[in-house]
Amino acid sequence: MERRVECLSCGHQRAVEGEPGECPRCSYLGWAPVDDLTEALRRRLRGQPVSLRRFVPPAARRAS
Repeated sequence: MERRVECLSCGHQRAVEGEPGECPRCSYLGWAPVDDLTEALRRRLRGQPVSLRRFVPPAARRAS
């Protein structure tokens, strides 16, 4: 099933099936579903050093 993801480093969005792999724009490996990111969260993530960027989807936070 195809889904839209966004690179947590540069913001590049694309449709993928399975694992998105490396970002074609910046080579970063961190992705999040587009629908799970708000503009405020995007700004917060990009304001941090790349080594500290982590995104936990809301559904995963509720499960723990």
